[in-house]
Amino acid sequence: MTKNILFIVSVLLAFVGCSDNKSDQTKKNNKAVLKDSKKDSILLNQKLMKTIEAGDLAKVKSLLSNGANANASRKSDGATALMIASAFGYIEIVELLLSQGADSKSKAGIIGETALGWAARYGKTEVVKLLLDEGLDINAKASSNGWTALIGASKWGHTDTVKLLLSRDADPKVKDLLNKTALMYAKEEGHTEIESLLKQVAGATE
Repeated sequence: MTKNILFIVSVLLAFVGCSDNKSDQTKKNNKAVLKDSKKDSILLNQKLMKTIEAGDLAKVKSLLSNGANANASRKSDGATALMIASAFGYIEIVELLLSQGADSKSKAGIIGETALGWAARYGKTEVVKLLLDEGLDINAKASSNGWTALIGASKWGHTDTVKLLLSRDADPKVKDLLNKTALMYAKEEGHTEIESLLKQVAGATE
């Protein structure tokens, strides 16, 4: 009788041990799957960023449909997919990213500037218009230098962008972290038409 009991107990212990081993193996397998999944996701997002830079709308659509993140960011400077598309003026990609939930108000990255600021600095007027229609703050400041969209467009001489921003009531009196206005930058850079436009606006100062 005692031998039978001992045999049953040993069988039960062996079964429990086997179950524990299976459980440990399952946990290891799950961790490996998660690790591979994360790696695949990173590679997919990196590919998305390069594809956006190339302006390939069809491939961007494909990558997003296969799980790429519309809020992915560039490794080198932290700029988001939307910022890069805006800077290049790829309006269809910008529209696509917005439809996929891209955060238009994000100030991610080294510059700390919204997609609107990126578009304005590079003179992508149609993208600026689109983003303003999305309700972005026209006077939002970049965290790194205090630039607004108007300051960026004025500094780099993008007359059409400046005209659009002024028509949407961008504030020319705003000063950046160096205590400089859009007019000051336009004057320094010799952008006489922009300087004239800014001087016509009530409250524009040097």
